[in-house]
Amino acid sequence: IEKPNQKIHIVKIDLKQYYISLVSAHNSVFGREKIGDIAERENAEIAINAGFFQIGSNEDGYPTGTLIINGQIFGLRSTKHAVFTIKNNEPAVQVWHPKVEIKMGNFQVVPTAYNKFANNSSIILYSNKWGTTTLSPFKNRNEIIISKHKKVIDIATRGNNLIPSDGYVLSLPKKYDISFVKIGDSVEFKEENNYPLFDKSTSAIMGIPFLIMEGIVNEKLSDTEKHARTAIGVTENGNVIIAVVECIYTKTPGSLTLKEIQDILLKKKL
Repeated sequence: IEKPNQKIHIVKIDLKQYYISLVSAHNSVFGREKIGDIAERENAEIAINAGFFQIGSNEDGYPTGTLIINGQIFGLRSTKHAVFTIKNNEPAVQVWHPKVEIKMGNFQVVPTAYNKFANNSSIILYSNKWGTTTLSPFKNRNEIIISKHKKVIDIATRGNNLIPSDGYVLSLPKKYDISFVKIGDSVEFKEENNYPLFDKSTSAIMGIPFLIMEGIVNEKLSDTEKHARTAIGVTENGNVIIAVVECIYTKTPGSLTLKEIQDILLKKKL
């Protein structure tokens, strides 16, 4: 579809003929990777840039919202939001408001963040997709190390502990009394509203804003500005629609930076 200063590319995918999956850059929480490189290493015929992510600083590439791949949490937003989900190659667009209560012995707590840099008040659940260690402050943290079999295997009175393969670390401020927790305790992840966050067959990614939900167009959408964007959706018969919108951005001469002027001169060989 062509419009002035804009091109829209649309592809419809029959999932009886294709398998769809989510992939993170470098298979990690951090870092960026070109979509063409990801497609090549995954042997993909169709690929789309999917999630919003941080640009720059020590969180470069970190997903700003929910990203779950095969039951492994890369990022999780705890406020209400829309997600595109895939379970056993069945796609859906849903509204999530996740809350996970972690129980071990007589101790229970709800994390305030997932795979994030710790501050003085945050309760964070880390997976090994975050990295080798939690990177949390050495002082003022208690951390409970949980195996892939969901058993407490260590209790540390400091931060920056090793994250077990396919396991977790629950990092808490010192003010929380964890004396009730014992090595060997079974750990239960209780998910309110029955979201399959830790289900190995589930993948999910957040997109903002959502455009259409159950056939109803989002009334809060603004049509005042054009931007380059990508979108993904599901039709009534279960096909996936992917849209990629190009946009030609224009500037007044007075708003150009010196670098932009230099780039134009080089491109025009002037």
